[in-house]
Amino acid sequence: MAFSMGSRGGRGSRFRGSTSALAEINIIPLVDVVLVLLIIFMLTAHVMEFGLEVDVPKVKQVRQSAEDLPVVTI
Repeated sequence: MAFSMGSRGGRGSRFRGSTSALAEINIIPLVDVVLVLLIIFMLTAHVMEFGLEVDVPKVKQVRQSAEDLPVVTI
């Protein structure tokens, strides 16, 4: 995949040595990112489908009274 940049030469050309310049777009990093995103999507879809068992710890609700709290004087 390439596209032409610059002018074709001529009277007002800034690039007098060459008639055209080619710039190629490197798509390999783009393909790498797309494949990594695809793998992440496939793994998360698998986990969402079957679920994941998590043991959440139980917490006792202990209410502190006003006497137990420290007194701060400014």
